Amino acid sequence: MKSLIISFLLLSGGAAIAEPLPMTAELKVAGTAAITERLKDPGSAQFGPEAAAFAMPDGTVSFCSSVNAKNNMGGYVGMQPAWASLRKEGDKFVGVDADLSRPGYRGYFWQFHPECPH
Repeated sequence: MKSLIISFLLLSGGAAIAEPLPMTAELKVAGTAAITERLKDPGSAQFGPEAAAFAMPDGTVSFCSSVNAKNNMGGYVGMQPAWASLRKEGDKFVGVDADLSRPGYRGYFWQFHPECPH
């Protein structure tokens, strides 16, 4: 969670801090896996078709997408913005942290990066 907050703080200074990356299958798999691990019902995850990734100054990658998953009551909640912080370990990306975006972060980050699903 700490790296996720740091990512948001770094990005809050402006769009020039985070460099957009081309979306690769490797990034998408790592990002969706990191987000899925945090869900109440990981098997119910349905990701939207759009995703974006940004290289961060600390060497991590911020991955954003949208996900629909079941809540505690067993019902789908609808597409929600979601984040994962990834880092390179050897020849693959691994999840460092992930979370569904909180309302306070949504508008603030997305004003700088409208390419993120929201």
